[in-house]
Amino acid sequence: ISQFASCAFVVGFLFSKRPQVRISFGGYSIKKIGKLFLLGFPPFAIIALDSVLIIVLNATLQRYGGVEGDLYVSCATIAQSFLFLVTGPLAGLTGGTQAIISFNLGAQNFDRIKKSEKVILLFGVVFMIFMMVIANVLCGVFARMFTSDTILLEKSIWAIRIMTLGIIPLAFQYTFVDGFTALGKVGISLFLSMFRKAIYITSALVLPIYFGVESIFYAEAISDVLGAIMSSIFFSTIFLSFIRKNLKKQKMMAELSKGVDITIEKHTI
Repeated sequence: ISQFASCAFVVGFLFSKRPQVRISFGGYSIKKIGKLFLLGFPPFAIIALDSVLIIVLNATLQRYGGVEGDLYVSCATIAQSFLFLVTGPLAGLTGGTQAIISFNLGAQNFDRIKKSEKVILLFGVVFMIFMMVIANVLCGVFARMFTSDTILLEKSIWAIRIMTLGIIPLAFQYTFVDGFTALGKVGISLFLSMFRKAIYITSALVLPIYFGVESIFYAEAISDVLGAIMSSIFFSTIFLSFIRKNLKKQKMMAELSKGVDITIEKHTI
């Protein structure tokens, strides 16, 4: 019902007279369709792989959990539900900035692109700090929505706190990945997303071999931190370099244009 309601709202808006650019039919460009497909592929791949991660997590917990395998799977389900309350709004924040960045890229307003990334990163970090506090203070209230079993409740509270250890760095990951997508650098954003997923799967498979079943819950925090570090490296070396290069180019063009104007003015005099 919610999916149909959301679809009806979006389609109704796009076909109404309110948007400046309305949906029309005909005149399709295969090149533009392909570009749109590439821009939409990273979010698709991320969501698809999230399902794979859940499968790997549950299967690993069942394998190494023994007779308590179902208990650990239940803990992971409750903790993953809480994480959705963290990543869902964060994805909305960072994804919503893509339109601003893409628009200003077309307008060649690179200062505003840089400012947009700073503002959204600040919002993301503040939100994640808030959710970190919630995870440690009110996780018991959230877990009680799912179970009243004392053992499951205790382990679920522990699982939520462990799996949210790296959510503050996650703000950097989401901001920078969506920023690269907005610039049309789909390959980079896809690589950064896949890197984090690969770290998660590797950690979930390797950790229990040496440290036991409960170490699997640390895979989320490890992937969040390492993913954020990798994204920050790419952002500081590629994204900011791209902005500085274009700002420098604009400055040179402005100075050149100013010199031409002075020459023309002298010639006229």
